[in-house]
Amino acid sequence: MIGAPISDGSLTLYGSFTSSSSYKPMLYLALAGLPFSFRTVNLKIGVQNTPEYLAINRWGVVPTLCHRGLTILQSNVILDYLARETGHFEGRTEQERWQAREWLSWEADHHRGRASAPLGAVPQDARRGDRRVPPARRGGAVVY
Repeated sequence: MIGAPISDGSLTLYGSFTSSSSYKPMLYLALAGLPFSFRTVNLKIGVQNTPEYLAINRWGVVPTLCHRGLTILQSNVILDYLARETGHFEGRTEQERWQAREWLSWEADHHRGRASAPLGAVPQDARRGDRRVPPARRGGAVVY
């Protein structure tokens, strides 16, 4: 049994302690000091594939955030939602907010790319000396 959200207004995070994708919103909520309830989805025994969890998350993956009647999927989308809703760790300017979203997209793209590469493979960019750092952070200067 997974358990329902405490109430529509509370933050309820469904995830697994073995999932780095679940860790990101858990860390955000803890650092922001926001109260939330955590519902464990045991991936080892297949709870993510049960009808009860699929009713919450149609893809059967973690994490999932339920808040104010909304169901938010995918860790980086959850982080963006939390920043917008709570104001914690959100950029002060529109440009800073877009840069934060760029980082989330960059992280998702590069994390997925490494996970799907053959074991021992060297990313093409690394062969050219690129350390897989987005342009905005190279050498401390903004580079486009």
